[in-house]
Amino acid sequence: MAESVEATGKTVEDAIQNALEELGASREAVTVRVLSAGTGGLFGIGGEETRVLVELKPEGAPEEIDEDKTSEEPTAPEPAPDASELPLAQEQLDDATELLREFFHHLGSEVTVEVTGTDPLRLNVSGEGTDAFVGKRGTTLRSIQFLYNLMLTKQLGEHDLVVVDIGGYRQRREELLTGMARRLADLVRENGKAITLEAMPPHERRIIHLTLAEDDDVSTHSTGTGDERRVVIELQTSDAEAQE
Repeated sequence: MAESVEATGKTVEDAIQNALEELGASREAVTVRVLSAGTGGLFGIGGEETRVLVELKPEGAPEEIDEDKTSEEPTAPEPAPDASELPLAQEQLDDATELLREFFHHLGSEVTVEVTGTDPLRLNVSGEGTDAFVGKRGTTLRSIQFLYNLMLTKQLGEHDLVVVDIGGYRQRREELLTGMARRLADLVRENGKAITLEAMPPHERRIIHLTLAEDDDVSTHSTGTGDERRVVIELQTSDAEAQE
Protein backbone atom coordinates (compact mmCIF):
# COMPACT_ATOMS: atom_id res chain seq x y z
CA MET A 1 0.00 0.00 0.00
CA ALA A 2 1.28 3.48 -0.83
CA GLU A 3 2.22 5.57 2.19
CA SER A 4 1.46 8.94 0.59
CA VAL A 5 -0.67 10.32 -2.23
CA GLU A 6 -0.93 13.67 -3.96
CA ALA A 7 -4.48 14.42 -5.02
CA THR A 8 -6.50 17.29 -6.45
CA GLY A 9 -10.06 18.46 -6.04
CA LYS A 10 -12.34 21.45 -6.38
CA THR A 11 -11.84 22.15 -2.66
CA VAL A 12 -9.29 21.08 -0.05
CA GLU A 13 -11.82 18.67 1.43
CA ASP A 14 -12.61 17.08 -1.94
CA ALA A 15 -8.88 16.63 -2.65
CA ILE A 16 -8.37 14.96 0.74
CA GLN A 17 -11.27 12.58 0.22
CA ASN A 18 -9.96 11.63 -3.22
CA ALA A 19 -6.61 10.81 -1.62
CA LEU A 20 -8.26 8.81 1.18
CA GLU A 21 -10.13 6.68 -1.37
CA GLU A 22 -6.83 5.93 -3.13
CA LEU A 23 -5.00 5.13 0.12
CA GLY A 24 -7.90 3.16 1.58
CA ALA A 25 -7.38 4.95 4.89
CA SER A 26 -9.53 6.86 7.36
CA ARG A 27 -9.13 10.60 7.98
CA GLU A 28 -7.75 9.93 11.47
CA ALA A 29 -4.98 7.72 10.04
CA VAL A 30 -3.31 10.40 7.91
CA THR A 31 -1.72 13.83 7.97
CA VAL A 32 -2.59 16.44 5.36
CA ARG A 33 -0.49 19.17 3.77
CA VAL A 34 -2.00 21.72 1.40
CA LEU A 35 0.45 21.99 -1.51
CA SER A 36 -1.62 24.42 -3.50
CA ALA A 37 -4.78 26.13 -2.33
CA GLY A 38 -5.75 26.72 -5.95
CA THR A 39 -7.65 29.79 -7.02
CA GLY A 40 -11.18 28.86 -6.07
CA GLY A 41 -13.80 31.46 -6.85
CA LEU A 42 -16.43 32.63 -4.42
CA PHE A 43 -18.55 29.66 -3.29
CA GLY A 44 -16.53 27.28 -5.43
CA ILE A 45 -17.15 28.91 -8.81
CA GLY A 46 -14.16 29.02 -11.16
CA GLY A 47 -10.47 28.83 -10.40
CA GLU A 48 -7.83 26.07 -10.39
CA GLU A 49 -8.04 22.85 -8.42
CA THR A 50 -6.52 22.42 -4.97
CA ARG A 51 -3.60 19.98 -4.54
CA VAL A 52 -2.81 18.19 -1.26
CA LEU A 53 -0.29 15.66 0.01
CA VAL A 54 -1.88 13.00 2.23
CA GLU A 55 0.47 10.71 4.19
CA LEU A 56 -0.22 7.74 6.45
CA LYS A 57 0.82 8.33 10.04
CA PRO A 58 3.90 6.33 11.12
CA GLU A 59 1.91 3.95 13.27
CA GLY A 60 -0.28 3.04 10.27
CA ALA A 61 -4.00 3.37 9.77
CA PRO A 62 -5.94 2.68 12.97
CA GLU A 63 -9.15 0.69 12.91
CA GLU A 64 -11.89 3.30 12.78
CA ILE A 65 -14.62 1.25 11.11
CA ASP A 66 -16.19 0.18 14.40
CA GLU A 67 -16.92 3.80 15.25
CA ASP A 68 -18.94 4.10 12.04
CA LYS A 69 -20.91 0.94 12.93
CA THR A 70 -21.93 1.97 16.41
CA SER A 71 -25.47 2.68 17.58
CA GLU A 72 -27.32 5.52 15.88
CA GLU A 73 -28.21 6.99 19.27
CA PRO A 74 -26.90 10.55 19.65
CA THR A 75 -23.52 10.70 21.31
CA ALA A 76 -22.67 13.07 24.13
CA PRO A 77 -20.62 16.10 23.01
CA GLU A 78 -16.90 15.72 23.49
CA PRO A 79 -15.25 17.80 26.22
CA ALA A 80 -13.24 20.81 25.08
CA PRO A 81 -9.73 19.75 24.04
CA ASP A 82 -6.85 20.32 26.42
CA ALA A 83 -4.45 23.05 25.29
CA SER A 84 -1.61 20.51 25.09
CA GLU A 85 -3.54 18.53 22.43
CA LEU A 86 -4.02 21.45 20.04
CA PRO A 87 -2.20 21.23 16.68
CA LEU A 88 -1.45 24.98 16.70
CA ALA A 89 0.31 27.09 19.28
CA GLN A 90 -2.11 29.10 21.41
CA GLU A 91 -1.21 32.35 19.65
CA GLN A 92 -1.77 30.75 16.25
CA LEU A 93 -5.04 29.24 17.47
CA ASP A 94 -6.20 32.66 18.65
CA ASP A 95 -5.34 34.08 15.23
CA ALA A 96 -7.19 31.23 13.50
CA THR A 97 -10.39 31.63 15.52
CA GLU A 98 -10.29 35.42 15.20
CA LEU A 99 -9.85 35.12 11.43
CA LEU A 100 -12.93 32.90 11.25
CA ARG A 101 -14.95 35.38 13.32
CA GLU A 102 -13.83 38.20 11.00
CA PHE A 103 -14.74 36.08 7.97
CA PHE A 104 -18.33 35.74 9.18
CA HIS A 105 -18.42 39.38 10.30
CA HIS A 106 -17.79 40.38 6.67
CA LEU A 107 -20.64 38.06 5.71
CA GLY A 108 -22.87 40.04 8.05
CA SER A 109 -23.01 37.60 10.96
CA GLU A 110 -21.52 37.86 14.46
CA VAL A 111 -20.50 34.38 15.59
CA THR A 112 -18.90 32.38 18.37
CA VAL A 113 -16.10 30.00 17.38
CA GLU A 114 -15.44 26.87 19.46
CA VAL A 115 -12.68 24.26 19.13
CA THR A 116 -14.44 20.87 18.94
CA GLY A 117 -11.63 18.60 17.72
CA THR A 118 -7.87 18.45 17.33
CA ASP A 119 -7.00 15.81 14.70
CA PRO A 120 -7.65 17.60 12.44
CA LEU A 121 -8.37 20.93 14.12
CA ARG A 122 -12.14 21.48 14.03
CA LEU A 123 -13.78 24.85 14.58
CA ASN A 124 -17.54 25.01 15.09
CA VAL A 125 -19.32 28.28 14.35
CA SER A 126 -22.55 29.24 16.10
CA GLY A 127 -24.67 32.37 16.05
CA GLU A 128 -27.99 33.77 14.91
CA GLY A 129 -28.66 33.08 11.26
CA THR A 130 -25.54 30.98 10.65
CA ASP A 131 -27.57 28.00 9.39
CA ALA A 132 -28.07 29.98 6.17
CA PHE A 133 -24.35 29.53 5.44
CA VAL A 134 -24.56 25.74 5.34
CA GLY A 135 -26.19 25.58 1.91
CA LYS A 136 -27.82 22.61 0.20
CA ARG A 137 -26.10 19.48 1.54
CA GLY A 138 -23.29 21.62 2.91
CA THR A 139 -22.11 23.04 -0.42
CA THR A 140 -21.79 26.61 0.89
CA LEU A 141 -20.10 25.36 4.07
CA ARG A 142 -17.49 23.48 2.02
CA SER A 143 -16.79 26.62 0.00
CA ILE A 144 -16.45 28.67 3.19
CA GLN A 145 -13.99 26.10 4.55
CA PHE A 146 -11.97 26.31 1.33
CA LEU A 147 -11.81 30.10 1.35
CA TYR A 148 -11.03 30.20 5.08
CA ASN A 149 -8.12 27.75 4.72
CA LEU A 150 -6.80 29.78 1.80
CA MET A 151 -6.85 32.92 3.98
CA LEU A 152 -5.32 31.06 6.93
CA THR A 153 -2.48 29.72 4.78
CA LYS A 154 -1.61 33.26 3.73
CA GLN A 155 -1.65 34.35 7.39
CA LEU A 156 0.12 31.41 9.09
CA GLY A 157 1.98 29.77 6.21
CA GLU A 158 1.90 25.99 5.76
CA HIS A 159 -0.57 24.30 8.09
CA ASP A 160 -2.78 21.23 8.36
CA LEU A 161 -6.35 21.52 7.10
CA VAL A 162 -8.75 23.20 9.53
CA VAL A 163 -12.27 21.77 9.35
CA VAL A 164 -15.03 24.35 9.68
CA ASP A 165 -18.49 23.34 10.91
CA ILE A 166 -21.64 25.36 11.51
CA GLY A 167 -23.95 24.42 14.35
CA GLY A 168 -22.72 20.80 14.32
CA TYR A 169 -24.05 20.25 10.78
CA ARG A 170 -21.24 17.92 9.73
CA GLN A 171 -21.83 15.53 12.63
CA ARG A 172 -25.59 15.45 12.03
CA ARG A 173 -25.07 14.84 8.32
CA GLU A 174 -22.66 11.97 9.04
CA GLU A 175 -25.17 10.36 11.43
CA LEU A 176 -27.92 10.71 8.80
CA LEU A 177 -25.78 9.10 6.07
CA THR A 178 -24.64 6.31 8.38
CA GLY A 179 -28.22 5.44 9.31
CA MET A 180 -29.34 5.61 5.68
CA ALA A 181 -26.52 3.28 4.59
CA ARG A 182 -27.57 0.64 7.13
CA ARG A 183 -31.24 0.85 6.20
CA LEU A 184 -30.49 0.51 2.48
CA ALA A 185 -28.15 -2.41 3.19
CA ASP A 186 -31.07 -4.14 4.93
CA LEU A 187 -33.21 -3.61 1.82
CA VAL A 188 -30.51 -5.10 -0.40
CA ARG A 189 -30.32 -8.13 1.88
CA GLU A 190 -34.11 -8.56 1.79
CA ASN A 191 -34.70 -8.35 -1.96
CA GLY A 192 -31.25 -9.09 -3.40
CA LYS A 193 -31.36 -6.05 -5.69
CA ALA A 194 -28.54 -3.52 -5.86
CA ILE A 195 -29.34 0.09 -4.90
CA THR A 196 -27.64 3.11 -6.48
CA LEU A 197 -27.63 6.19 -4.26
CA GLU A 198 -27.97 9.77 -5.39
CA ALA A 199 -24.84 11.65 -6.46
CA MET A 200 -22.69 12.70 -3.48
CA PRO A 201 -19.42 14.58 -2.91
CA PRO A 202 -16.34 12.44 -2.11
CA HIS A 203 -16.43 12.80 1.68
CA GLU A 204 -20.10 11.68 1.83
CA ARG A 205 -19.46 8.68 -0.41
CA ARG A 206 -16.63 7.71 1.90
CA ILE A 207 -18.98 7.70 4.90
CA ILE A 208 -21.18 5.15 3.10
CA HIS A 209 -18.17 2.99 2.19
CA LEU A 210 -16.79 3.02 5.75
CA THR A 211 -20.16 2.30 7.34
CA LEU A 212 -20.63 -0.90 5.32
CA ALA A 213 -16.97 -1.89 4.94
CA GLU A 214 -17.21 -4.81 7.38
CA ASP A 215 -20.70 -5.95 6.44
CA ASP A 216 -20.56 -9.65 5.51
CA ASP A 217 -23.59 -9.54 3.22
CA VAL A 218 -23.22 -6.39 1.12
CA SER A 219 -20.44 -4.49 -0.63
CA THR A 220 -20.14 -0.96 -2.01
CA HIS A 221 -18.41 0.70 -4.93
CA SER A 222 -18.60 4.06 -6.68
CA THR A 223 -19.73 4.59 -10.24
CA GLY A 224 -19.98 7.60 -12.54
CA THR A 225 -17.69 10.58 -12.97
CA GLY A 226 -17.30 14.07 -11.56
CA ASP A 227 -20.30 15.52 -9.76
CA GLU A 228 -22.43 12.53 -10.84
CA ARG A 229 -20.35 9.92 -8.97
CA ARG A 230 -22.61 7.65 -6.90
CA VAL A 231 -22.32 4.76 -4.43
CA VAL A 232 -23.78 1.37 -5.33
CA ILE A 233 -24.77 -1.04 -2.53
CA GLU A 234 -25.11 -4.67 -3.64
CA LEU A 235 -24.98 -8.21 -2.32
CA GLN A 236 -21.52 -9.67 -1.81
CA THR A 237 -20.55 -12.15 -4.51
CA SER A 238 -18.41 -15.13 -3.58
CA ASP A 239 -15.41 -16.07 -5.74
CA ALA A 240 -17.19 -19.27 -6.85
CA GLU A 241 -20.30 -17.36 -7.92
CA ALA A 242 -18.20 -14.79 -9.75
CA GLN A 243 -16.59 -17.53 -11.86
CA GLU A 244 -19.90 -19.07 -12.95
